[in-house]
Amino acid sequence: MRSSVWSPPMWLATLCLSFLTIPARAATTLSVPGRASATPSIAADGQFVAVVWGGTLPDGATDVFLAVSRDGGRGFGNPVRVNHVTGDARLNGEQPPYVGLISRPNTDPAIAVVWTTKGRWRSDVHAGSDRPGH
Repeated sequence: MRSSVWSPPMWLATLCLSFLTIPARAATTLSVPGRASATPSIAADGQFVAVVWGGTLPDGATDVFLAVSRDGGRGFGNPVRVNHVTGDARLNGEQPPYVGLISRPNTDPAIAVVWTTKGRWRSDVHAGSDRPGH
């Protein structure tokens, strides 16, 4: 027969969890007015967080947007469009935009974003960076 006696550390943990309250934070919504948002991708380096997603207009034109946070995701700057040709992004659950961060000493990490567009006979992969020429 198994014992149902809890050890003192278990009692203490249960007691602490019973009285512990975690304050709720206000939700942060990342969106662009007039667009349906979908297919987000998130990357973080310390307190620096980058989020990319697709924003689609009612006519189906889709763009890729990026927003960054320097406070661990508590607040974000205004979204910016990263694709060069307005409305040419082709995104879905299998081909979302992706964001990556490359650490750099004494400054924010470099940001790299990759997304697909519909070419004439195929899908094309495009990339953008916050470092001109890269």
